[in-house]
Amino acid sequence: MKVKSIRMALVAALGMVGLASGATITWSVATAPTEGNVGQVLSAGLFDTNGAPVMAENVGGDAVSFDGINFSAGSINFSGGTFDGYHAGDQLLSKTGTHGTNGADTVSLNGLTVGTNYVIQALIFDGRNAVVEPTAPGRTIETDGTNYGQYASGVHNVTWGTGLLLTGTFTADATNQSFTIEAFTTNSVSVGGQLNALTVFDPNGTPEPPPPNATITWSSTPAPVDGDALDTGLFNTNGTLVLAENLGGAVSSFDGIDFSAGTIVFDGTYDGFGTTNDIAATGTYGGSTPDTVSLSGLVSNKEYRVQALVYDGRGTATINGRNAEFDGEDQGVYANGVGGDGLLVTGTFTAVGPEQTFTIEAFYASTSKGGQLNALTVYAVSEPEPVTVSIFGPISGGTAMGISWVGLVGETYGLETNSTLISAEGWISIASGLPGTGGTTTITNTINGDQTFYRVITE
Repeated sequence: MKVKSIRMALVAALGMVGLASGATITWSVATAPTEGNVGQVLSAGLFDTNGAPVMAENVGGDAVSFDGINFSAGSINFSGGTFDGYHAGDQLLSKTGTHGTNGADTVSLNGLTVGTNYVIQALIFDGRNAVVEPTAPGRTIETDGTNYGQYASGVHNVTWGTGLLLTGTFTADATNQSFTIEAFTTNSVSVGGQLNALTVFDPNGTPEPPPPNATITWSSTPAPVDGDALDTGLFNTNGTLVLAENLGGAVSSFDGIDFSAGTIVFDGTYDGFGTTNDIAATGTYGGSTPDTVSLSGLVSNKEYRVQALVYDGRGTATINGRNAEFDGEDQGVYANGVGGDGLLVTGTFTAVGPEQTFTIEAFYASTSKGGQLNALTVYAVSEPEPVTVSIFGPISGGTAMGISWVGLVGETYGLETNSTLISAEGWISIASGLPGTGGTTTITNTINGDQTFYRVITE
């Protein structure tokens, strides 16, 4: 069915080649959640207001202010489609509406300054207290012909559907900029364009370059189940916990880890299908492209270990397995059987800046399902601490002289001596292969009148 969706979008886009114009827009996506259950409103703080507002319009409703933004601050033309809102309330960015027609619609921005950087944010939302198509919740949205995932995935009489906030960046090469937008039902039928509200900001200068990214070395191991729940002891907790989040479920503790210990940004739609004691609840698939995971608050030159759990706990023999790819590398199969095993994918890297990103994507029968990620931990790997060295002289009534130090468990040490520190050469080994015990290690009868300097090294 997805092939049909792509074909329809392509036909629509080809039919509008003369309409969509301007610079290439780089798009990304995030969820647009609601505050509470049926009848409540969109969460505040959805829009990034860093910069000078250029345009901001509530395309379908009559609300003129939200998140501190004046939604009558510019000229935005949404042509060809009819707004689809399906909700009410004075804090919402729309009221009521109907579907558009089949095919992509075009959004046109006017009055831009050539050479200026802009940030577009487009809200796509459906707040009805029911699933959009009763047999399968949620729609998908395509911008400039690329699918950006599912929205309106609510539960009948329980929750409103989650929306999407699409963000695009571009540098204007003309005074006008346009892009296409198109919504699809779960059975890949085009319902034309949908757009609730849109902002355009000038970030006042050249955007900062993306944070440097270290190369992550990935490996994987099965994440087995014990009965109907994940086994314990999956995660390697050796190190200092930096970030840990359960991205889809309500469980905050598993394997002794606090899964609310950091900020991890996952730009896809969560897919859990877990049960009791799992670090997952339920969820739906993402889109059809890789999703990005972003880690923040790292320390340059420090070594980190990231562990990502990918799991599907549905007890059905029809799930013959999926493959998980991290940074484009296949990490193996999960969900291969009734209540199938998951995958625990481990990556190690040395940070080159305060942020680190990687991509994740799941495949079933070679078809991309977008990103899937159940839970993730980041640990700073322990580094050997400087040893504490002391030299002791002759003991009263004896001749014992030597060196003692405190070493770390798991480290191996050597002892060297030198008669001069004029150069880095000339060190002579006295002892080697000395294991650290976490306590004091003592070497006696080592001090010699001709050798003045001593050092303890890690091997």
